This record gives sequence, C-alpha cells and structure tokens, in this order.
Amino acid sequence: MRRLWSILLFCLSASFAVSAAEPQNPSYQRLVMMKGAWLFERNCAFCHERDGRGAVGPNLTDWYFIHGPTRENLHAVIEDGVPEKGMPVWKTILKPTDRRLIEQYVWSLRGTQKQGKAPEGELHKPESEGAE
Repeated sequence: MRRLWSILLFCLSASFAVSAAEPQNPSYQRLVMMKGAWLFERNCAFCHERDGRGAVGPNLTDWYFIHGPTRENLHAVIEDGVPEKGMPVWKTILKPTDRRLIEQYVWSLRGTQKQGKAPEGELHKPESEGAE
C-alpha cells in the first residue's frame, strides 16, 4: 500500500509539470481529486468529517459560507486558518501543493448536500442551482 501511494504521489508530482492543457484530462482530474480527498481525510476530517458534512467545523457540502463564497475566500481560509475557532494555519503545516489539492477537493464538495451539521454563514447558491 505504501508503494502504491508513493507511485501515486510521484505521478501527481510529475503531472504538475505537464502543459496547461493537461488539467482538462479526466484521468488527471481523478488523480487530483483522489489525492485531495486523501489529504483532506488525514488533515481535515476530524473537524469536517470524511465526506465534508461537518462536525466541529462547518458543513462544506452546502451553499452556506462563513468566510465568503469565492475560491479566493476558500484559499485564504486554508492558508491562514481560523485560529480562534481551532482551525490551524495550514500554510505553516502543509506544503503549497498539498494545500492546493485540498482546496480543489473542498471546492468540489460545494452543493453536494450531505446531511450533516446545520448550515452556518450566509447562503450563496448559484442561480443555476435554483432557490432553496
């Protein structure tokens, strides 16, 4: 199993060196999501549950946002944490690549609506998703 993860990490590392067109490759996207999910499970699931539905930390699968609905807001929360709420400053703990992979994975959870912790923050549902 350790060898499999080593190979996966090598492939992922190598994949960041490929052309800009590569991120459109479905195999590449699956690999990014797998690695992001793996990192999320090891670093974030204690507070957000494995599927992102929230425990101590907020539910990441709904359309409610405490720190804003944009990708930039998510990036800032991962980088700087929310120390007053117990979320670590991940930029001092995880490598930049790992933080980006977690960000990509968490971004993909929005709107998947896992039954979990009650909504927190403000509702920011895209028009294409309809009204709640």
